[in-house]
Amino acid sequence: MKNVFIVNPKAGKRNAAKKLTEAVRACLERRREAYEIYTTVAPGDGTRAARDYADTGEEMRVFACGGDGSAFEVLNGVVGRDNVAMGVIPCGTGNDFLKSFHGAEHFASVEDQLAGSLCRLDGIKAGDLYCMNQASMGMDAQVCVHKDKFSRLPLVGGKVAYVMSLFYCFFSAIQNHLTVQLDDGRPREEDFLFAIAANGQYYGGGFMSAPLALPNDGLLDCVTVNTVSRPRIVSLLRKYTRGEHLSYDFCRCSKGKRLTVTAEKPTPVNLDGEVIFTRNITFEAAPGLVRFILPRGAGLPAAGERQAPAAMQSI
Repeated sequence: MKNVFIVNPKAGKRNAAKKLTEAVRACLERRREAYEIYTTVAPGDGTRAARDYADTGEEMRVFACGGDGSAFEVLNGVVGRDNVAMGVIPCGTGNDFLKSFHGAEHFASVEDQLAGSLCRLDGIKAGDLYCMNQASMGMDAQVCVHKDKFSRLPLVGGKVAYVMSLFYCFFSAIQNHLTVQLDDGRPREEDFLFAIAANGQYYGGGFMSAPLALPNDGLLDCVTVNTVSRPRIVSLLRKYTRGEHLSYDFCRCSKGKRLTVTAEKPTPVNLDGEVIFTRNITFEAAPGLVRFILPRGAGLPAAGERQAPAAMQSI
């Protein structure tokens, strides 16, 4: 079986991608297994490369080596290709999707990846694009627009860059007039901080925005947070980091198959850290979207590990 490693050389800091490439070569040559390393050169290149490899029809494992954005690109290149098993090897600054798994440290081991097993994971469909972790509209998508410029600063990692961008947006983007509708339920037209459709539990460098989400239950965890005062947002952030925010009366969460969000004007939409602009978008659950490589030593989160608080409201 061919092993393909699609590496984003700009992911992470301190030559993280270079060190990973060296580890890949050492491991695969020791195992005497066929492999190719493709280094991306521009945004979108990961999708094109993954699609070209997948379209050969050869049975292969394709590893996205970078952050959540690299995984997003590779996923969109291999969707619908059952000859491909997709893996994710973290060397970026965020890697939020992997935080939902037990033994997440094993994703960084090339040996554990090659000794892993296959499972089917869900995804999120948004128009013609797919993502694996979380999609959203509102203040947090505005944060994604600005966080890259902060992440380029010295000694600023994924979560720090997210927090810096969060405070930048804190004074300008806390009110988003949106209409949200879960499945065929009653639409809600209100002022929101944001609306999230989640397959994984974490985003933004480690914020546990969807603590009840499971990446293999066939459903989206849809979380909305209404606009509140700035002092109350500060209080929210402390609980938001730990996934304890759903007990607030202005936070709502429900499981469903489809979340439609409409804004008054073109607004940023976050898809695993990648941003598009639109007025209206529907996030749909995509059950069993991808054949996924679960590294040796890692495990899926289990249903029932976290319970919904009694005070939680449905959308």
